[in-house]
Amino acid sequence: MGTDKDRWTELIGYLNKTPAKPESVLNLVKNTWKPKSNKPIVKTDPHNIIRRAWALMVVSGIYNKHGVPKKPKRKITITNQILYFCEADSYKINYNLFHPIKTKAKDGVMEWNENREDTFSKKTLLQHAKNCRKLWDSPKGKILRKEMIKTKGKIPVTHSPLFEV
Repeated sequence: MGTDKDRWTELIGYLNKTPAKPESVLNLVKNTWKPKSNKPIVKTDPHNIIRRAWALMVVSGIYNKHGVPKKPKRKITITNQILYFCEADSYKINYNLFHPIKTKAKDGVMEWNENREDTFSKKTLLQHAKNCRKLWDSPKGKILRKEMIKTKGKIPVTHSPLFEV
C-alpha cells in the first residue's frame, strides 16, 4: 500500500463485495474515528440538553441552600445541606421533570412519556444525595460554583463551558 489511491482500493473493493449500505459504513467510520479537533463535540439531542440543565439545577439548589431550615443556615455542613435539598418537595418535582422516560407508542415511534410513574421514588434518599454530591464535586460542578459566586447565586446561562459535553 504505497499511494493514497492504493490504500483505499482494497477497502473499496471489499465494500463492493458486501451488502453494506454506504450510510451504515459512514456511521461506523464516524463512531470509530472522531474528527481531529481540540473542541469537544456538544451533543444537542433532547436527553443531553436536559442532563446539562439538571446539573445547573442541582448545583444552584445546593449553593442557594434550598430546603435548609432558616436557623442553622450558617452552621451546616455540605453533606447535610445536600440531604435537606434532596428532601425538599421542589427537588422531587424537578427530579421527575428532568428525568423523563422514553417509551414506544402504539405505532412503534419512540416518544417522551408524560403520563409516567414517579421516577423519584425508584431511588432512596441516600442515592439521590450521593448523585447530587457527585454533581457538586465534579469538574463541571466546580465551574458552576465559581460562576455562582460571580452571579451571587443566580444560574449563569451565558457561560459557554457549562454547556459543553
